[in-house]
Amino acid sequence: TDHPQNAQLSRAWIDDAHLTNINPPIALEVLNGDWSSLPAIDGAFSANTAHIMAWEEVQAMFRGLAKALPKGAIFCLYGP
Repeated sequence: TDHPQNAQLSRAWIDDAHLTNINPPIALEVLNGDWSSLPAIDGAFSANTAHIMAWEEVQAMFRGLAKALPKGAIFCLYGP
């Protein structure tokens, strides 16, 4: 997921790299987002997010991903 203003840039990177196995980024407010309305996903990746989020938001992100990802799915969190 990403802020709406950054999603377009991420989409361009994915398109330029011809990565057909990666879905476009989805903007989602972790505290108020509707995790149940996300498309079916089999993994998630987040970069440079948790260290700049409030602790409450980090916890909400993990709770939401626990509901959205199928059992055995991979969540990759990159960043400092």
